[in-house]
Amino acid sequence: MNHTFGKSRPKKIKEKISKSLLGNIPWNKGMAGGKSPQFKGDRFIDKDGYYRAWDTKKLSYRPEHRIVMEKTMNKTLPQSLIVHHKDNNRINNKIENLAIMERSEHSKWHRLERVEIEREIKG
Repeated sequence: MNHTFGKSRPKKIKEKISKSLLGNIPWNKGMAGGKSPQFKGDRFIDKDGYYRAWDTKKLSYRPEHRIVMEKTMNKTLPQSLIVHHKDNNRINNKIENLAIMERSEHSKWHRLERVEIEREIKG
């Protein structure tokens, strides 16, 4: 058997391969966004129950509540800030229902919420 695995190819062979590949365009060139076969539409509900929307600036799906808040504030939010749903409804992305919090503040908010629910249950 004559394999070239792990061996260097002769210069003539390399030139032939290069010439044969010239002009070939990748099958997915120019297919970002709506043209891509994986495109799910403008938005969908992810596994955690949040809407993910297509961000035309970043050419990817992002949490819709973050996009809504960023558009309202006219700036990109750092990952350290959380966009909280006041009514705990993950698909209610109206600006009146959204609040910006630090991660620690958000954890504290939900911890207090759980304590209140436990008190109501115990009566």
